[in-house]
Amino acid sequence: MESLSLAGLSLTGPAPRKFRTVVLISGSGSNLGAILAALPTDLSNSVVAHVLSSKPSAYGLTRAAEHSPRIPSSSFSLPAYRKKADKDLDPTAVREAYDVELAAIIRKTRPDLVVLAGWMLILSPAFLRDLVRDWDEEDVGQVGGNDSQDHKDVGAEKPSVADEDADAAGRGGATPEEQEGTPARELVVDGVTSLATPGASPYPSPPARGTPIPIINLHPALPGQFPGAHAIENALEAFQAGKISHTGIMIHKVIPELDAGDAIVEKRVELVEGDSLADLEARIHGVEHVAIVEAVAKVYEQLAAGTWK
Repeated sequence: MESLSLAGLSLTGPAPRKFRTVVLISGSGSNLGAILAALPTDLSNSVVAHVLSSKPSAYGLTRAAEHSPRIPSSSFSLPAYRKKADKDLDPTAVREAYDVELAAIIRKTRPDLVVLAGWMLILSPAFLRDLVRDWDEEDVGQVGGNDSQDHKDVGAEKPSVADEDADAAGRGGATPEEQEGTPARELVVDGVTSLATPGASPYPSPPARGTPIPIINLHPALPGQFPGAHAIENALEAFQAGKISHTGIMIHKVIPELDAGDAIVEKRVELVEGDSLADLEARIHGVEHVAIVEAVAKVYEQLAAGTWK
């Protein structure tokens, strides 16, 4: 609790809740691991409220399940979605429908920030259009709920990772606090589970409904260089052809144009004669793990100050 003394009066109110990060992955989740490792230190004003994977077999879901407290997680597979789609719809319409439903799932986790940390699907303008707040700030910090939104205590049961249809979410596990009788809590909105974050708003002025939800992406290239899924290979080929002497990584705001949003953090990575692709990938990944934490911390610093745009 925070206490304020004013002209001899003591006013006490709830401490600010923690910011809520939702991380999207497609694979091992090593950058998710870097974020989780920083929660007690550089990212202590936040929690990872939910992890969502485009692949049900992604190891990042195991990272979420093994974290303490266990982080609710789900998967939402595009191939599985396509199989169930109306056969009369063209592929473009199916993909847009997938993105619209993906945005709806994410909204139910009530994120302050969405982080694409190795999410290997390009997101459409329809996704970004729909990634806006459709809840009130007090709905996130309150303890309690209604038929569509509720908080519940987390038991020590084994987590359940959602199937390809994202119909279920991982359950939290016992933390030291739980073992002492103070259970962690979950927020459940229309069947989608995330960690609860009781407390007052961390914003100087709570965002209104319709406000775009901040979303950032990690890309293994510097601004303006090598967009797309093969950035590291493209950089190595350019180096071997004598066109560049270094590459880098950036964490940038997500906009409709691929890998073209304003950089929040960027870091240079040297290219070395004789580098193999595996050598360069390992060096880049090491830099990514530092930069992703810096970027999340920077976004929350700006949100808390009311300067995020």
